[in-house]
Amino acid sequence: MYEFDEDTAVRVQADGSYRGTVTDRWSVGDRPNGGYLMAIGLRAMAQTLAQPDPLTVTTHFLRSPAPGPVAVEVEVVRKGRTVETAEARLHSGDREHVRMLATFGDLRAATGPTQVLLRAPALPGPERCVPLPSEAKLPDGTTATIMQRFDVRMTPESVGWVMGRPSARAEAQGWVRFRDDRPADLISLVQVLDAFAPAVLAAGHRGSVPTIELTAHFRAHPAPGWLRLVTRTNVLVDGYLEEEAEVWDAEDRLVAQARQFARLAGAGEG
Repeated sequence: MYEFDEDTAVRVQADGSYRGTVTDRWSVGDRPNGGYLMAIGLRAMAQTLAQPDPLTVTTHFLRSPAPGPVAVEVEVVRKGRTVETAEARLHSGDREHVRMLATFGDLRAATGPTQVLLRAPALPGPERCVPLPSEAKLPDGTTATIMQRFDVRMTPESVGWVMGRPSARAEAQGWVRFRDDRPADLISLVQVLDAFAPAVLAAGHRGSVPTIELTAHFRAHPAPGWLRLVTRTNVLVDGYLEEEAEVWDAEDRLVAQARQFARLAGAGEG
């Protein structure tokens, strides 16, 4: 079993809830990555609903769970012929950590008008980009264990801030795949969407960037091979920012998008 599948697995309980385990293998510092927590919730909702594919999910992060067992409660909000909606709550003991609302459907059965005005990013090949080390450190010296799970190759412009050469734009671009060669699927895309360091750091800002809310849209099942990820921040006001993300597959198809609301917490802030 691949690490991602093992670490996001959930088991149904007699009371209808699910149990999973948050590991420290997908963390940034001492905090589990938000996309990883979302994947656990999506696993539980996928086992509850009849429709096979997540179409959209909105998640509010209330507090970070410590590694260990978590309970996932799923409530079916609506059942329809083509889409179903459910809410999931991740908690340990009496502390709720994450609340999610997602709608599922069947992307392979979907038909209708199609118009994509966005274009796949023209990036140098993975071999010409900068590989991020598996033992990557944050500016404060803490370890991002999530980088031990992903093979990430960034464009040179995207990593200039690490060497003290920030970009004029808060944007990051690069290639992503699992280090253990796990093929990407829809649920793993929510993890890929949150795999880069926050784009605001590329423009020279410093501090932690905890996510408050993240919404992801799933467009298509990804083709095998490298994924291209582009993230950007256009608005930073009084420490609060938005970050947009796009994932493109090896066939130049837009397979997922995300937009998150986060806070840039500077020195001395929580």
